[in-house]
Amino acid sequence: MGQPHPLVTRFANGPELIADLAAACRDVYNQAQYEVDGVRFSLIPIGGLSWVVIEGSEDLEDWADGLLFCKTKWPIASTKAKVHRGFAAQASRILSHPAVRKARAFAGHSLGGAIAQLLSAWHNKPSVSFGSPRVGGPAFAEYMDWWHLRVEGRGDRITHFPSSWLDYHHGGYVLRIGERLPWWKFWAPLHDHSIADYCWELNQLVDVTTDRIVADG
Repeated sequence: MGQPHPLVTRFANGPELIADLAAACRDVYNQAQYEVDGVRFSLIPIGGLSWVVIEGSEDLEDWADGLLFCKTKWPIASTKAKVHRGFAAQASRILSHPAVRKARAFAGHSLGGAIAQLLSAWHNKPSVSFGSPRVGGPAFAEYMDWWHLRVEGRGDRITHFPSSWLDYHHGGYVLRIGERLPWWKFWAPLHDHSIADYCWELNQLVDVTTDRIVADG
């Protein structure tokens, strides 16, 4: 993997920015500015940029389409790039929305993170995801190495689906947070997956970083 996009590096090294972005992903669940065919999202400023933040899923019922693992082509620079058909169908609903075109970057939690990556690839703009499933095959993952920052909880099982056995792969720079899930909690697929869990873990990072700066100063 080469060097990621400068914005990806900036957010990866800025825990306060990541925490603010996670909070925005949490807030869009409660109040979204736009809704198109069931896809809810907002256009908000964070870190001096306009972000489209997309609502995700925190309920197993929301994963009905997500559990269908067929792929479809996603027209980006690589003609070989294939992505999850269900995720692509949802991203396609908002591709041409004025807010999406206006945005400088995209973000989302869970299913919203998958949609954010597809918008990122389509519009050639950076993206950040929290607890995102795998979105596409090797060509798509390689393309996203430049554009994407993936925040992944070590105990979040959703980030391991769809399986790599089905030729799904993650792309982008990864920031892992939290602790690994004990083996006896394997049955709980949404353990540590909620955006509230991500916000809590990231706020701990901000506190630790702030304490270190004060101590060193």
